[in-house]
Amino acid sequence: MRRIMLTISAVLLLSFLTACDMASGISTVENSVSTTENSINSAENKQEDGGGIEGQDWRTWGTIDGYGNLSLDGQDIDVCACVFGDRVELYYDEPKQNLFLQVDYPEKLTNEQYEKATVEFDDYNDDGNTDVRIIVGEEDSPEMWWTFVWDKDDFVYMAALAYPPTEVKH
Repeated sequence: MRRIMLTISAVLLLSFLTACDMASGISTVENSVSTTENSINSAENKQEDGGGIEGQDWRTWGTIDGYGNLSLDGQDIDVCACVFGDRVELYYDEPKQNLFLQVDYPEKLTNEQYEKATVEFDDYNDDGNTDVRIIVGEEDSPEMWWTFVWDKDDFVYMAALAYPPTEVKH
């Protein structure tokens, strides 16, 4: 997709330069094409698989909705949280974008709810492990929240720690 956009931009630039050259009587079309192709190749070479520019810290251009330190089974892990309509993705808090874990919601959020969702980290069930809470709405008066507790190697939805209280569907 980026190559198509870059190619379209190159064609538009080339058309503009050609029109300017015709008006001035100067012929620099070949130089313009060469420069445009070099720009496209340079831009493509700078793109990483994750969409960031090589050598840049993804946290400077990625959308991060929260930071936290997870204490899980005696191990401390710094994470960045990215909120989506159906999940939260937890990435290691490092320059290279590396997914640690995904927490799936019990139900999908509407666009309006998704825009108001935040993430908090705390030990909500007092087991010594950090848990994840997704809060929808204002912090002082949330519409709802979902709590996910750590269970050996994954976060599990805990209906008893939800607000308003919900039942798990079997």
